Amino acid sequence: MYPSHAPAIVISSQDRIDTVTGWEEGQRGLAEEVTSEEGLVDWIKVKGQGHWVCEDDGRVVCEKALRKLIGA
Repeated sequence: MYPSHAPAIVISSQDRIDTVTGWEEGQRGLAEEVTSEEGLVDWIKVKGQGHWVCEDDGRVVCEKALRKLIGA
């Protein structure tokens, strides 16, 4: 289990948030299950990507998020 106090970044598809009813609330619920408010470093919403937000053009966004998370 991921410790709730550990830093975390949620990465979601903005396209899915805009087009799938309940997607944003589902992502919010997932974030709340994974981390505490203090542990949530950021919630990044990636435009132009579907379900697989870290593929293709989304890879750059995810790599930046990882560097931010580890403090590089």
